[in-house]
Amino acid sequence: MTAGPRTWRATARLLTLTIVIASTAIAWVSAETLSTFYVTQRLKDTSADIRSSLRSVSEQIEQALSDMQRFEQLGSECTSGIYAAVSNLVAANRFIYEAAVLLPNGKACTSYGYQLESLAMLQDTQPFSTGNHSYWFSVSNLSGNEGFVAVSQHNSYVWLNDLLVASALDVPNDVTFELVDKNSLDSLFSSSEHQLKHEIPYQADKISVDRQGVHYALPSQWQEILAVVTLPFSAYQTIWWQLFTTAFLSSLAVIGLLTWVAGKIREQRRSFAPKLRRALKYNEFRVNYQPIVNMHTGRWVGVESLIRWHVAGKAISPAIFIPAAEKEGVIGEITHWVIERIAEDYSHYLRACEGLYLTINLSAQEIEDESFPSFVQKTLETHGVPASLIVFEVTEGGLVNLEKATAQLQKLRDQGHRIAVDDFGTGYSSLSYIETLPIDILKIDRSFLTPEKIAANDALWRHVVSMANTLNLTVVAEGIEGTEQSEPLMREGVTFAQGWLYSRDLSPAALKDEFLKLHQECA
Repeated sequence: MTAGPRTWRATARLLTLTIVIASTAIAWVSAETLSTFYVTQRLKDTSADIRSSLRSVSEQIEQALSDMQRFEQLGSECTSGIYAAVSNLVAANRFIYEAAVLLPNGKACTSYGYQLESLAMLQDTQPFSTGNHSYWFSVSNLSGNEGFVAVSQHNSYVWLNDLLVASALDVPNDVTFELVDKNSLDSLFSSSEHQLKHEIPYQADKISVDRQGVHYALPSQWQEILAVVTLPFSAYQTIWWQLFTTAFLSSLAVIGLLTWVAGKIREQRRSFAPKLRRALKYNEFRVNYQPIVNMHTGRWVGVESLIRWHVAGKAISPAIFIPAAEKEGVIGEITHWVIERIAEDYSHYLRACEGLYLTINLSAQEIEDESFPSFVQKTLETHGVPASLIVFEVTEGGLVNLEKATAQLQKLRDQGHRIAVDDFGTGYSSLSYIETLPIDILKIDRSFLTPEKIAANDALWRHVVSMANTLNLTVVAEGIEGTEQSEPLMREGVTFAQGWLYSRDLSPAALKDEFLKLHQECA
């Protein structure tokens, strides 16, 4: 009594563990991929913004130094006029907090209004030169007032306002921007209070990762300096964990949902066999008939039998219960029931309609069952149904063993039945078996006769019709719903069709009434 629950609990634990492991693996891979992509894109976007901001700073420096060129040859003394001009220049440029002009005698006139004997503050720092400019870096970070950044051209010098430059760059709080010496890997210029310790060389326009974080290097205007944007490792981990958590919960929900759905489908399929047998026992199934019509005359020449099933007033599609019946091995019982019901319907309703043939769909199980022809013969004789009025339809899916199928269909044909191939063209081997099987009727699948496809000159259905005519087979077109389908078919010599253009499926009584209205020869 306890073996079942124990087994169920063990299965549930194993399934839960499997779902968690699968979700973790999916989340891990997703977090790695997405975090790398996100961080890379973010650093590149930040670099582009910084590059744009640096251009505006550089343009202001260039303009200021150019304006100061005219002060260099004014004399050997720092006059009040020079002081005022340099001071006004600083006031007009937001990124510059000090400027100086070096006179030919070595004296420096500054924007603060006093004379410097020399520029001693720059002598202890090695400049970086590019073109006509020299740059001095002596900063610990851009957040404080320590150190300086100076730029010179000829004998003109300007010092940058660290805080305003930092504000102009607008570096995100969790990102660090630095100017790094290519040779020593020392940080010359940093937007963070805590300078990073760079350990590996950087390549321009490349992403690199070390213990400090994720780095993206972009070329600077100095040959020996790289501008580096860094997302610290702690920030990267935060992003990774956020993505991992989101991916884990999402995958857990999706896998759990799919598992639940699969379980429900499996449970439903498992329970289909007793439900189907109960439906047979209590006559819950019924058979309707859809007419097969001569498109030229409008006369009905045959009907296809279609099984229907309603449970609690709700229709269950044959596309659901027929595959389930095949899988559960109940399809043979259903086919036997259909044949008996058709024979009864013929006795009560359809005998009055002379010449109207009835088609019955066969599955692989009936084709494999050697006793099936005898059952058919006995049932039809009991109800007085002529064998010539019964057409058996087979699909390519039911032809598992071509040799056995050929022999079985030939037995049915020898009893007086005709054989039709349904849904022709949907499989891969249709053309190879069409000449082998004892076939009388070829039904073109509706998927080849849609309004979009039927008008094409090289449409497949045209080749099927040509082949059928060569083999002297009757062609029936399925799924005809409008004249835009029927007219091209008739022009190509197709005579018979079925579909909603002519009639939906009807009950036996309704079929008889409609047939009597259309065909005066029905008594």
